[in-house]
This record gives sequence, C-alpha cells and structure tokens, in this order.
Amino acid sequence: LSPQVEQAALRRKGRGDELHALEGKGVIGENKMGLVEAKGSSGGAVKELIEAENLDRMIVYKALSAKNNTSVEEVQQLYAKRRRSDAPAGTPVEVLNASTGAYEWKVK
Repeated sequence: LSPQVEQAALRRKGRGDELHALEGKGVIGENKMGLVEAKGSSGGAVKELIEAENLDRMIVYKALSAKNNTSVEEVQQLYAKRRRSDAPAGTPVEVLNASTGAYEWKVK
C-alpha cells in the first residue's frame, strides 16, 4: 500500500472507537456508498469527524479501485455492505427496500 493509504488506515483506526460510539447512539449512520452520514443536526466536532473519516475512506476506496481495475463506486458499494453488516446495534444504516427499489434508513 502507498504511504498515503497506510496513513489513512491509521487515522481511521484511531477514530474507530469514537465512530462506533456515535453510531451506537444513532448520531451517525452508514450510507449506501460506504460513507458516514450525520443523522440530524450535528455539532462542529461530529461534522469534522465525519469529514475526516469520509476523506480517509475515499483515499482507501480510490486505491482499491485502481489496484483492482474497477470503479470507485463498485468498491464503495462493496464496503457499504460490509459496514452495514459490521455496524453496532443502534446504528442507522441505509438499505435497499426490495419492494420499492429505493434506499431507506433503518436502525440496525
């Protein structure tokens, strides 16, 4: 992995506990594109955390897409599925409603 990707992964690891705590409280959720999204209004610290996490996730996603000769969107969708599965109870997750074909938010 490139130094940029390694640094992004380390930063993500460092903020993991804080993200999981906010997910468990329903403050943030995992969207359909493998990114973190605020649920409701969020203060400056939460907004900064979300922006930093999403920036680092995109660094990793872009590197994986280049390495695997696939689109960034495909990588994002793959990781979104994994993040929904790994999210702690109480986390808002964006899922596909099979009957309507639209994405909607549900609490895991």
